[in-house]
Amino acid sequence: MHDIPESEIAGIVSPDTTRSGPRSAREINLSAVQSVVETVRSTLGPRGKDKLIEKPDGEVLITNDSETILSETAISNPVASLTISVAKAVGQEYHDGSTTAVILTGALLDAAESLIEQGVAPNVVARGFEHARQCANRSLDDVLIPGGWNVEVLTHVAATATTGNGLGMAGSDMATRVVEAAALVRDADSFDPDRIRIVTQTGHSPATSTVSQAVALAKDPVRQAMPDEVIDGRVLFIRGSLELSDTKQKTAITIEDVDSFTRFHEREATEIRDLAERVVDLGADAVLCSRSIADEAQSVLSRENVLAIRQVDEDALDTIAASLGGTVVSSVTEATTDDLGSGDFRRDPDDELFCIEGNGEPRPTIIIRGPTQGMVDELVQHVETGLEVVAAASDGGVVGGAGALEVELSHRLRRAARGIDGREQLAFEAFADALERIPQTLGENAGLDPVDALVSLRTAHATGDRWAGIGTDGDIINAVDTNVYEPVEMKRQVLKSATEAATLVLRIDDVLTVDALSESIRSD
Repeated sequence: MHDIPESEIAGIVSPDTTRSGPRSAREINLSAVQSVVETVRSTLGPRGKDKLIEKPDGEVLITNDSETILSETAISNPVASLTISVAKAVGQEYHDGSTTAVILTGALLDAAESLIEQGVAPNVVARGFEHARQCANRSLDDVLIPGGWNVEVLTHVAATATTGNGLGMAGSDMATRVVEAAALVRDADSFDPDRIRIVTQTGHSPATSTVSQAVALAKDPVRQAMPDEVIDGRVLFIRGSLELSDTKQKTAITIEDVDSFTRFHEREATEIRDLAERVVDLGADAVLCSRSIADEAQSVLSRENVLAIRQVDEDALDTIAASLGGTVVSSVTEATTDDLGSGDFRRDPDDELFCIEGNGEPRPTIIIRGPTQGMVDELVQHVETGLEVVAAASDGGVVGGAGALEVELSHRLRRAARGIDGREQLAFEAFADALERIPQTLGENAGLDPVDALVSLRTAHATGDRWAGIGTDGDIINAVDTNVYEPVEMKRQVLKSATEAATLVLRIDDVLTVDALSESIRSD
């Protein structure tokens, strides 16, 4: 097959379409990726900086979470959007590691560009990167510290993931709360973070945050006369309301006179009271609804001493039902006694919380308190991150953080590259160089000369200190000795996502920009 001359291609492609060509395509794509990297690079590590984001509506957001920063940033370039998807892939899984993934993606493409300029074909670079990633994965198996329920290690994993968020002691306390809550739902050496509920309160010191073995619910009874304590009671869960759904629909009703209106209203009120009587007939001592409870139903339930709570969010409804061994129904008319859960409701008047316990699945609550909503939101993000990384660490094991792992993998890849023939050896070495961008960035953010920091780390690893990394104050530390841990599975995901994204970008050899619909398309 012969190459088609550029002049003939120009005649084929619509004049409304501009083509960049291979070299320009790489330059455009690399520039797009690097713009994303530069946006979040300074947020990495315990000395990472915050970003101030001013939204169109005037709201101001201050954060160092790269996934949040990139989500709030208007991006139009498709390759930049691809890089952001890398951050989201890691962040959604572990709530951590997204900045590392973005920086590694940019470093891999930088290294690839250098090889391509030396005459190495992009497909050879891509293949070499994938083989290097596989080699790095095998090295992870060699160096990982096995998982298990080690409270001290897991607490440090949670603390490491959220160091640098400016919360100080409050952040450290949350790491302890995370492991305390996880221990209540763990099965052997693993647990499901979704089984832990988070409730927030403002106007309090973060030091008063606590873990409750019960499900906490920040709701009031619909009427003050209702009981605020139910012991060993039966509970009905309704994903809906206790009112006539028909009246929610747009229906035309002809009312000819006042008596007709009165009769209609009385009939409707009677039907609502019948729904409430149905709750009583089932033997329920409490009823929780995700929507509203009509006044007529409230009167019946209050008279019968039944606790009623409305506007319970659906996640909480499912959680409480699981804790009490009940089943959520869509309406009271379809409920049976088999759907009822059983347990205790106790209300703390000071905290304005119901604490709910039963014999179903353990569903503890982390009650997060802070002086302002902004600080509470930061603490919630801290806890959510901690839960995910602790789950990953207890199940899959940990490695040293502080950039130590990346330097160790780089050291091992360079050693492995000596046994590889051909140009793929260059790709192995380039992958090793890219990994070192992480400790370099940590050092730079800590105020060090990145080159000096990297030289010191290389020397330490070459002499057998596999966990040498960058400390909080910019000194060289042993990450494991100083309790800086990260989940090994998160590191695998970072390597996988960054390599896949870099490979995908390397396969793009042209960028076609369509400025307008072609004449032939318009005529159709």
